[in-house]
Amino acid sequence: MLGVKQYSKEYIDSCRKKVQIDTDAFRKIKPVSETREIIFFNNMVLLLDYMFVHRMRGRRGKDGNPLNEVRMICTSILTNNNKLLADNTIKYNDAKCVLKIKIGENIEIKESGFIKIYKAFFAEIEKKFTN
Repeated sequence: MLGVKQYSKEYIDSCRKKVQIDTDAFRKIKPVSETREIIFFNNMVLLLDYMFVHRMRGRRGKDGNPLNEVRMICTSILTNNNKLLADNTIKYNDAKCVLKIKIGENIEIKESGFIKIYKAFFAEIEKKFTN
């Protein structure tokens, strides 16, 4: 598939709704261990990235914005045993990022952190990939 320069409002809204439905479903599961919560929300970040996987790199920018933060997290989950990897194409600054994960740190996303990154991610998608 070719790189995507823009997404329709309908597509973005449907993706947001899917994420909200899954998050709401998680809240209904009782009891929830910390380990299960981390596994679920780490996987939800993978879903975020996949929904917009063909977004054009040039539009994402090179700073540590939420789109790039999610991309780094996903790469690290999939290839580095949940430890955040540096990406030399991204100017990552953990102090300025949403989740404040340092390079080399374990990625352990809980519900509160996921809500922050998911909201920031969708705001950035709308800013950079819609008219």
